Amino acid sequence: MLWTRDDDTRHDSYRPMSVHRLTAVTDESGLPVRRSHEVVTWPLTVVPAFANPAVIRAGGDHFPYSVPGDVTVAVRPAPLRTGFWRAVYAGQFGYAEECFLSELGTLAGLDQVHLRQLLLPAGSRLRRVLDHAAARAHWSRTPAAGTGRGVACHLDYGSAIAVIAVADAATRRILRVHVAVDVGVALHPSGVRAQVEGCVLDAVSTVQGAQITVRSGSVVQSSFRDYTWARVDQSPDIDVTIVSSGADIGGLGELAYPPAAAAIASALASATGTDVTGMPFGADVG
Repeated sequence: MLWTRDDDTRHDSYRPMSVHRLTAVTDESGLPVRRSHEVVTWPLTVVPAFANPAVIRAGGDHFPYSVPGDVTVAVRPAPLRTGFWRAVYAGQFGYAEECFLSELGTLAGLDQVHLRQLLLPAGSRLRRVLDHAAARAHWSRTPAAGTGRGVACHLDYGSAIAVIAVADAATRRILRVHVAVDVGVALHPSGVRAQVEGCVLDAVSTVQGAQITVRSGSVVQSSFRDYTWARVDQSPDIDVTIVSSGADIGGLGELAYPPAAAAIASALASATGTDVTGMPFGADVG
């Protein structure tokens, strides 16, 4: 049997929707000292085990910073078939958590890299990749006029990664993405770069507008003519640094998507002075 792309787009298993409410208690300097993250989402209908809130939380919540708190998950029935999408629930939890942390930093007037450095152990793998990404991005320099920068980190699959994105305010285009990644031993360096680049392009696409809309019980989008995946002219310069460590070999295929999406959205927020309230960036909530 041969499916057309239109049929495939309109009769697929879709990424579950989720709603996030985050709060934090901060000290006198603006650093968070306690956090709360409430999530309401749909299960993965293709795998019954993912109707369990504990399973969803275990797969999604990888908050890497030294801020204690509570994370709760409520599951609501999915109105359509749902399935796996790159990074599964981590792509939603991490996006919300990092964008919220960036907003806390903005409110407190804190440098976004320094904020995260303060919340990570000095000798940790995540702190090392963050330092490498900041160096590659020349973070200490004053950003060019009309641009905004975003930062995000992620720890998952036994690997560590940090992402810094640069966005242009006038065009809302992502100009550059700097990534530093530690997968323990990089057996196939070009494969590492390719996986990271793929995740970054997925993030550019979903943050910039790719989404599935359901109206009157039917999927609206049909193909790449209205499912707006990133084109060549929307692709940023992607700089990938592999940071070696003595850790065991870690995973990579989905690692870069959550922090790339968060860094890109936070860069757009910084460039435009607009808060991140959902995905795609700037989309109406609800």
